[in-house]
Amino acid sequence: MNKLSLFVVLLVALFTVTPVFADGRLILAVESGDLESVKQLLKDGVSPDVKNKDGDPVTFVALVKRHVRIAEALVLGGANPNAMNRFGAPLLITAAGSGDMPVVKALLKKGANANASFERYDGVTALMLAAQSGHGKIVELLLKNKADPNKASNSGDTALIAACANGDQAIIKILIQAGANVNAQTDAGYTALFIAVSDVRDDILRLLLKNGADPKLKNSDGDTAISLAKRMREDELVAILESATH
Repeated sequence: MNKLSLFVVLLVALFTVTPVFADGRLILAVESGDLESVKQLLKDGVSPDVKNKDGDPVTFVALVKRHVRIAEALVLGGANPNAMNRFGAPLLITAAGSGDMPVVKALLKKGANANASFERYDGVTALMLAAQSGHGKIVELLLKNKADPNKASNSGDTALIAACANGDQAIIKILIQAGANVNAQTDAGYTALFIAVSDVRDDILRLLLKNGADPKLKNSDGDTAISLAKRMREDELVAILESATH
């Protein structure tokens, strides 16, 4: 091989290896929490959609490692707002469930689908996880960005049912005001009212009834919220429920 041919080979190798090396540097910077290096690498043109050896986007890696500012920088720097990890979990769902408001804001600003679901995990949405985790501000933000309060998981759970399971009255009110169906039933026929009875939450029970919850709806076992309260010997709940039927 002559000197010119060797030079050409080395030149091609250089331009082939450099991007890979740069990608590796970004992954290392994200994993170590080095925000300044991440910003510089993005400025230098490194793709924010780089994936680690497991096939996860670096933005997801940043979220898992709790490097919220780095995740935000990656999204604002052009990372795909609808990217998923190797299991199919959208970034928005990961951020919403963790309560990472800056990242949720950035993702929605960049066009993330507010109704995207995680099919491998029963088809839950960001709204359901935020409601279940008690992140009221994120619930409000998602709703403002057209998240559907009545979208159900594969098993029929809704954000309202998730909020009731968490016992968060403030989020329940937010969802109801946004049009959540208080009588939505899971595949097994359970409603938010059943959850309130099971958890002996008379305050949530009253709130749901005030907003039109039907205590006579039956689950797949033929139970109603009233019959469940009776079986639990929760006389106060029985009285509340029965008064709503008159």
